Amino acid sequence: LKSEEVIDILLLDICMPEMDGIAVGHILKKQHNIGKIIMLTSMTERFHEAFEIEAYRFVDKPIDEQKLIKAIQDSVETFIGNGAIEVFRESKKYFFHQKDIMYISKMLSRTEVIIGENAFQSTKSLAEWEKVLDGRMFFQAHKSHIVNLSKIDWIEDKIYLISGEVLPVAKRRKHDLLQKYMEYDLRYR
Repeated sequence: LKSEEVIDILLLDICMPEMDGIAVGHILKKQHNIGKIIMLTSMTERFHEAFEIEAYRFVDKPIDEQKLIKAIQDSVETFIGNGAIEVFRESKKYFFHQKDIMYISKMLSRTEVIIGENAFQSTKSLAEWEKVLDGRMFFQAHKSHIVNLSKIDWIEDKIYLISGEVLPVAKRRKHDLLQKYMEYDLRYR
């Protein structure tokens, strides 16, 4: 509870001395951005409470080592978009995680990488970006841009981003975009 570190995977036992794992989970969820919570318990009647803290997996006690390893491996596989990218702004170099990208647009001789409210430049083409970006998180929805699926609010004939921006969708790519978005939403969000 006193840690300042980012918590990617948290193993919590429902039964702990002083404070149970559900209570700890509630506090940590308010204080930190926690990745995945794996609950350890022999108290199956309390599973429903763990959903309140968005538990990702449950491992019964006594703990089966293979089931615990599988739960951790499954959690790790959901962490996508952590690869580093290099972009420029006013001749200064910046590094970001891929997941920070809102979208990438094709310009004349370069690409523009939108991160938050800021525009950065890159000499990479969209084809080069497609090779380096995590394909589970990014999709080229139009000849002029690649979009981060995690930044989409909804899709109709256009893509509506959480930032309020609207991007076009090529008609021939809409079906694939919807499929890719549903896969992302079900497996990685």
